[in-house]
Amino acid sequence: MIDWPNLLIGALLGAVITAIPWAIDHSLVRRDRFADALAAWAVAAKRIELLAILKTTTLADLYRTRLAYPIDRWRLILGPNDFVLLEGMEAAYHRREAAAQAVADDPGNAALKRQQRTVENKWKSASVAFINMSRGLQDGQQLATLYRESRRRFWRSLGRHPVATLRGELHERRARRAAERQRPR
Repeated sequence: MIDWPNLLIGALLGAVITAIPWAIDHSLVRRDRFADALAAWAVAAKRIELLAILKTTTLADLYRTRLAYPIDRWRLILGPNDFVLLEGMEAAYHRREAAAQAVADDPGNAALKRQQRTVENKWKSASVAFINMSRGLQDGQQLATLYRESRRRFWRSLGRHPVATLRGELHERRARRAAERQRPR
């Protein structure tokens, strides 16, 4: 005869014991995938930023550079915030080229020239916003690298010399707090 209570408890216990490592691994994989996508997007944004700085960049140059990267995949992983700036800059480039072409077709039209200046200002503000976002990504990546190296150094040191490491960490924490108290607000 089957002992149903023990069978159900065993199955439940087995499922819980299996689910805990799977959940931990799943969250680590998602975090690593996010970090990898963010690092790759930072590299791509830097390349696009260099294009945005050049005055001779055309929409075709920007489009070719964008096609070189899986931006839609990164958008799914990272969210749409940074990519809205990229799309705004692309739209501004498109309007800029269209306005330049309209002025080239009718150079004597003063209204078209005013419109071109307005479009140029919008293009400049869109490219500056993208450049600032790109530089913020670069700074964030550098900071993340510093924090990651610091954590690795701490855990490696903790494994080798636990007492000295903890004593040094407490000393550094006290020094940081004292420096924060002395900093003018």
